[in-house]
Amino acid sequence: LIVALKAKYERVEILTAVGVFDTEEVIRQKRVWCVKNLPLVRFKWVVKAATKDKYAAPDALLIDDRAKSYDPFKAAGGQICIHKTIEETFLALM
Repeated sequence: LIVALKAKYERVEILTAVGVFDTEEVIRQKRVWCVKNLPLVRFKWVVKAATKDKYAAPDALLIDDRAKSYDPFKAAGGQICIHKTIEETFLALM
C-alpha cells in the first residue's frame, strides 16, 4: 500500500498518536518501527488522535480506522479514507 501511495501522491507521511503515558518511549518505539519497516516515509506524531486535525488541509488525506482521528480531520477540511483492510483501502485510493 505504501509503495502504491508513494507512486500516486507527492508526499506520504505517517501521522501517529502516541498518547499521554510514557510518551517519549512510545515515540521512540514507533520511530524505530517506522525506520525499520517504512524507511522512506516521514514520521510525525501527535499526543492525542483527535489532534491530527492540525494537519488537515484540502489537499491532505488521512487514512485511519478510528473516528476520533478522522472525524476532526474531516471537519477541519481534510480528506479521509476510512481504513478497514489493506485491500479495501488500496481499492478506494487507486
